[in-house]
Amino acid sequence: GDGTERARAQQRTRNEHMTNVQFEDFVDPSEYPALVKEVDCGLVCLGARNRTPTVPGKIWGFMAAGLPILALLNIQNEGIQILRDAACGYACPSDDLDAAERLTRKLYADRATLRTLGQAGRAYAAQHYAKRTCIDQLERLLVCAPDRVPATV
Repeated sequence: GDGTERARAQQRTRNEHMTNVQFEDFVDPSEYPALVKEVDCGLVCLGARNRTPTVPGKIWGFMAAGLPILALLNIQNEGIQILRDAACGYACPSDDLDAAERLTRKLYADRATLRTLGQAGRAYAAQHYAKRTCIDQLERLLVCAPDRVPATV
């Protein structure tokens, strides 16, 4: 992608003569389904200084695609709790490199569980974030109960 760390990561890749790293431009939405079929795990990285609580969109895409997720996020990011609730992968604070390494190795060592994690994420997304579910929740928020309708003057 074109994240803020791309140039630094590319330079490091060159400096350390890494041959197993590939950088790609933004993926067209029409190409996305084919791409996710080629990977074992979805990786979500936000720098520790990125304090947004907003769940990165990649999480939703990976869950919908049935991919297990490894997320490195700031500790306040709601994505950490969603991954725990969905049991679809692992998350740790993005500035905890030891935890990131440990979780990466765990995913690699437990490759047999990747499909189960991915299926759990897909099921969780379907149950909690499907269009009909979201519309129903929004309607419940917008419609006042009869006993809570404000009095008119």
